[in-house]
Amino acid sequence: HAPREYGRVVEGQRARGRYGCLRPMGQHDSAGLWFAWVTAAADWNRRGTARKPRSVALLLAVLGLTLSTVEARAQAGCDCSTRQGCEQCSFNQVVRVMVAKEQDIATQTHGCAKLALKGTALPRAEDSLARSVEAVTGAMKTFPADQGKYMQLAAIPSYSKLLALHQSCCETLAKLAGIGSQHSQAQQAGGVELVTAAMLAFPSEQPLQAKALAALGNIVQGNAPAQNAAYSGGSMHAALAAMIAFPDSSVVQENGCHALGGMAEGAERGEELADEIGAAGGIATIVGAMQKHTGRWMLQQFCCSALFELVAGGGTTHSGHAATAIAAGAVEVAEIAGKKHKHAQKCRKLAEKLVATKQEL
Repeated sequence: HAPREYGRVVEGQRARGRYGCLRPMGQHDSAGLWFAWVTAAADWNRRGTARKPRSVALLLAVLGLTLSTVEARAQAGCDCSTRQGCEQCSFNQVVRVMVAKEQDIATQTHGCAKLALKGTALPRAEDSLARSVEAVTGAMKTFPADQGKYMQLAAIPSYSKLLALHQSCCETLAKLAGIGSQHSQAQQAGGVELVTAAMLAFPSEQPLQAKALAALGNIVQGNAPAQNAAYSGGSMHAALAAMIAFPDSSVVQENGCHALGGMAEGAERGEELADEIGAAGGIATIVGAMQKHTGRWMLQQFCCSALFELVAGGGTTHSGHAATAIAAGAVEVAEIAGKKHKHAQKCRKLAEKLVATKQEL
């Protein structure tokens, strides 16, 4: 049957897809339509003269499906003939719906979930990615995580709705910030401050903390303005608080080490952030994560990368940080990780650096 709700938000029911609020545009590709036409023609040839009306009805149904698909693509401005092109149109359509219904928290939540689910699966144009980053950060600004900012409004969104929105936004922002130069776009749109505010507003929500840490790590990686924003916005303390609150979650520990390593990476505020992380007990927290989750090589890699930035970031050895790491057992755990995981080059590099520093001390 021909779809009736193309490109519109379906209220109160689940549509196609995992989160299913936004129906994509032009998903019937050319191969599917050709198959339908061939099937209808074969049915026409197989049936006798007395049963031709049923075949005529089938042909008309396929014709209606074709026309509805052409109309839907025309309304979306789609002139593509490949499935990847239609996915691009679907991606842009989600962003347009989010912008058009910026005051609808359900639309924003489901739109972000749709972008996180399939919006970053294919290569995108830079302008499309930039618009999606603006749409996601715009949703977080329209519905702040801090409920105290809603005192002037007649209707305050519930805790569960705000949690779902910001968790979805953090997940989408983490994926978008890891593509090309979108980490700079996310920083310019206030991504660091928005993600940090979400972490502070929902400190007991483990899934949100994990997604927010992933977003922070991707935004601040090699981004000096984002590191400055993290330094002044309390992102480091929020990341450490999440790692301390959820020591058994390997995802939180892995993303937290990724974020701390990105903050301490040699840049304008890298050394200051490294000193602050060390003073706040970050080194012991990172070593503890390595000791508790020895089986995850990516976590070991991120932890060793963060420790290396703290110990020898910018090409200068920080004796105090190195002594703290050695006392916490970083040498032993880095050597074990380097032997256990063949891809953990950072762990072997950290172990060699700490052994050399220990001999000097």
